[in-house]
Amino acid sequence: MNKYLLIGGTGVMGHYVARQLVEMGNIPVVMTVSGNTTFISDIINEIELIKGDIANYENLKNVVSKYAITHIVHLGAILDTEADQNPRRAIHTGVEGMINVMEAARSQNVQRVVFTSSKGIYGRIQGEYWHPKYKPVPESYPTDANALNMYGIVKLAAENLGLWYQRQFGIEFIALRFASTVGPGKLIRHGLFVHHSNMIENAMANKPTHIPMGADAVHDPIYNADSARGIISALTVPKPNSSVFNIGPGYGITLQEFADAVVQVHPTADIIIGPGHSYTPSKVPPVNYILDTSKARNELYFETTYNTIDMIK
Repeated sequence: MNKYLLIGGTGVMGHYVARQLVEMGNIPVVMTVSGNTTFISDIINEIELIKGDIANYENLKNVVSKYAITHIVHLGAILDTEADQNPRRAIHTGVEGMINVMEAARSQNVQRVVFTSSKGIYGRIQGEYWHPKYKPVPESYPTDANALNMYGIVKLAAENLGLWYQRQFGIEFIALRFASTVGPGKLIRHGLFVHHSNMIENAMANKPTHIPMGADAVHDPIYNADSARGIISALTVPKPNSSVFNIGPGYGITLQEFADAVVQVHPTADIIIGPGHSYTPSKVPPVNYILDTSKARNELYFETTYNTIDMIK
């Protein structure tokens, strides 16, 4: 029987993976560096909870060995602003931590590692892939290294490390790059990437949302329960032909259209968004575009189940 280790399994995306594995009849091993169990308090007795840090290789290897882990989901990361402010820690966690994960997988004969990467590895999206055509961005889109922040640099390095271990040692490795994720907890650490969640949570709390610009910015929002379904698909599907996949709905809506949907669910919501096709500061590349998810549909058999209204509700 497969045994799953979720690194970062108490986080904004990881807790959905944990509960979906529980619903499938598994008892996942959930590793948390923070020890915060807010999001999994209702299933705490249905998982194996471990406090640990992937920076500690011996501890990680012992966990993999003790629980006879066959599959690892690596969701750990130092996020955007913190990574830029503390690059040494970001690299220690994201790069050295990834080597530790892959070494533990190699030494303990783990079958598959699924890594939650980021669309942030693409850097700058231009031409027909941005306004006004918004052609969906494929996994083969070239990375613009000059536009990467530290978070993107670390995620891209981690992807390449995983792919190297796959080539060298035959460990099945899958990296997932997510669309504009929406869900509880995103407001705490996700910087510029919280407008969708912010509109929802402010409406619930009877607070106004005023965004200076970007009403016409096109995104492809995905609810994190669906993000987790993408991870589950990557964990369980027979070995796919590809190793890197975009995960998202495959279509886009504007920020204003999302705001209108929030008002449809919460009629008293006070949301004002200024005009424009981007909401990022002038020196930051636009982060609004659509990911091409055809490979995930064809090889992982992944489709989103939450539309805009569903995720808001």
